[in-house]
Amino acid sequence: MADQQLVSILQQGSDAWNKWKQDHPSEPTPFNEAGLNGADLHGANLLEANFSGADLSDANLSNTNLSGSSLVGANLHGADLQGANLTDADLSGANFSNANLQGATLNGALLLDTDLKDAQVSKSQVSQAKQAKIKGGMIVND
Repeated sequence: MADQQLVSILQQGSDAWNKWKQDHPSEPTPFNEAGLNGADLHGANLLEANFSGADLSDANLSNTNLSGSSLVGANLHGADLQGANLTDADLSGANFSNANLQGATLNGALLLDTDLKDAQVSKSQVSQAKQAKIKGGMIVND
């Protein structure tokens, strides 16, 4: 389960979060199963965060660093991830339907059963994706 104190800091926005993260660089960040739909987290440093099963639908995650994060089974339907860094992230079973991933970096991401139906993926970097099997999308790299 998500750490509610950390969820509260995150809900204050990226400036509050980034300050906390700077002061606690090695602190684990469990946001699994958190309800963050519609949250404005643009530019947040969420390096190696755990968002497994979280609801991030319609969230603004543009220019967010999610490198090495776990988004297994997360709901990102309609989320804005323009310019987000998802390098080496585990996106298995995540729902990115109708999400905006334009200019996002997904190099080395695990995309097993990831739903990209109607997602905008132009200008995204997707090299060395691991076990890519995309539902409803155009990226296939078995």
